[in-house]
Amino acid sequence: MSSSHTSAAGCPVHEALPHDPVPFFSSGDINFNAHDVGWLVCGTLAFVATITSCWLIRKHLSFYYHPTEQRHIVRLLAMPIVYAICSFLSYFWYRQALYFQLVRDCYEAIVIAEFFFLLLSFLSNPPPTSEEPIPTPYATKAERDAQLRESVKDLHLRKWMWPLGFLKWRPAGGGPGEGEAFLWWMRVCIGQYVLVRPLSTLASVVGEATGYYCLASWSPRFVHVWASAAITISVTIAMYCVLQLYMPLREPLKPYQPVLKFLCVKLVVFFTFWQETALSFLVTVDVRLCASLGPGRIH
Repeated sequence: MSSSHTSAAGCPVHEALPHDPVPFFSSGDINFNAHDVGWLVCGTLAFVATITSCWLIRKHLSFYYHPTEQRHIVRLLAMPIVYAICSFLSYFWYRQALYFQLVRDCYEAIVIAEFFFLLLSFLSNPPPTSEEPIPTPYATKAERDAQLRESVKDLHLRKWMWPLGFLKWRPAGGGPGEGEAFLWWMRVCIGQYVLVRPLSTLASVVGEATGYYCLASWSPRFVHVWASAAITISVTIAMYCVLQLYMPLREPLKPYQPVLKFLCVKLVVFFTFWQETALSFLVTVDVRLCASLGPGRIH
């Protein structure tokens, strides 16, 4: 059994974690315990996700005809690779999981920004037509900027999405240039997440090094409480702005079917965050899973 004490910062700390009395390989036999099955399943799924994403990325690079759009798609496709590898490493070397999480969170912030820029890329190139379902993209930035302004010139917000539907404020006063002002605000509100997310995780890493990161407690003295609050507010604002951008522009974006892409990104980001929150809560209430599937039981 492991014993515990309280750190100088007031966090319950286990002096020694329990050890498995039966190794994975013993006398030529394989002993499957719960944690062994866990890292085998985690490794297998990480391998499948990585191979699948690499195959899709290779396909895009082999037919790299729309670089202004495909470069964002390739970066989005790298998300499962980063998540899968970081998750496996965090499971295998769980004591260093926070450092792998920093890498994952930095890329997560990039993914949200990349999806936003992918939408702008769709609006910055000629729209598909029945005669040309895959139109040739513009070659110069000036042409793309002109097309983007043309795409949003008639944008006029009637009201903001729920829960901010009561707001009457409109960018640029609702006059000429409202569409461009709207895009500027969306850039700011989505861009803040690119800064807040990695900085919050970096603060958690510093807190871990100084003893002020404690998942076993939700006391405000610990940095992870404030980091989680900052991330929750930041990701909510970013996701709201992505949806708010799509709603008034859904007609010009309809041929590109961005809803499924958005759901994939949103579900991965939200499920990961709320999974961490749920596990942190279980640690707080001291829930331990010690089940074993083999002859050796963790004590």
